[in-house]
Amino acid sequence: MRRGTPVFGTVMVLIMVGLFQASHAAKTAYVTETHEIALRTGPSTQNRVLGMVPPGTGVEVIKTRNEWSQVRFTGPSGESKEGWVQNRFLSDSPTKELETEILALKEKIAGLEQEKELLSQKEREGKDKLARLVTDYEVLKSGSANFLKLKSEYDSLKTALNSAQDNIQKLIQENKNLKLSERIKWFVAGALVLFVGFVFGMAAGRYQRKRRATQYR
Repeated sequence: MRRGTPVFGTVMVLIMVGLFQASHAAKTAYVTETHEIALRTGPSTQNRVLGMVPPGTGVEVIKTRNEWSQVRFTGPSGESKEGWVQNRFLSDSPTKELETEILALKEKIAGLEQEKELLSQKEREGKDKLARLVTDYEVLKSGSANFLKLKSEYDSLKTALNSAQDNIQKLIQENKNLKLSERIKWFVAGALVLFVGFVFGMAAGRYQRKRRATQYR
């Protein structure tokens, strides 16, 4: 019995050491946000930002203090980074919803880039049409009996184009911030094409009628 006692004590010590190491082993967590989160020098928003952690990144949790965790992870360039992040941005496992949302955001960005190019093309077309109207306006300016009325139509058309350009600039800004909604996309694209086409058609029709009337005089 005396010989068995030291062996038993040694085994118990090894078991306790193993349990202690397991309880203090670093665990892996994942960034659950759909955007980058700040990596700071300490567990407070007052601490300096060391860098950003991309969404979905797996991090090694070194220790936790209140609402913060000290983490270590490998950056996009392969460099090891360490700092503090808020626990509310971490999860024990990556979620399918997060992966799906990230993929959807990437697709949305690609779609918005195409839409921005399309609207920019519409803007260029609108400028070309306005330039032609300016030329026609200058030709008719000296001999048109309805100069004031034509000028009013020209000013209205120019205002409409400026408004359309403002809408395009707002759309580009929202695209950069990834806050563009489907409602704005269809409204701006559809309303811009229909409105500008309607205004140009109305102005062109009036111009043709006035021109024919001038020729018959």
